[in-house]
Amino acid sequence: MAQELEALETGRRLGMHDSDWESLVGLAHRYGWRPSEGSEHYLPRQERRVVCISEARALAGALEEVARLCREGAVEIRPI
Repeated sequence: MAQELEALETGRRLGMHDSDWESLVGLAHRYGWRPSEGSEHYLPRQERRVVCISEARALAGALEEVARLCREGAVEIRPI
């Protein structure tokens, strides 16, 4: 199954498979993202959800940190 993510401020959209989204949520949680409702709240579901801007920015910040660590060679992400 796939999800569509939309930035309400800009209208930009991104389609993503559920497994890819679950991986990003897991990485963000591992590297410091601590959403108020728990990361499980952000796993794929059938109904539409709106994520508050502070949670979305925190998620993006954690993923940016993962990307920075990868560039510096401090973290290596390998397929399993």
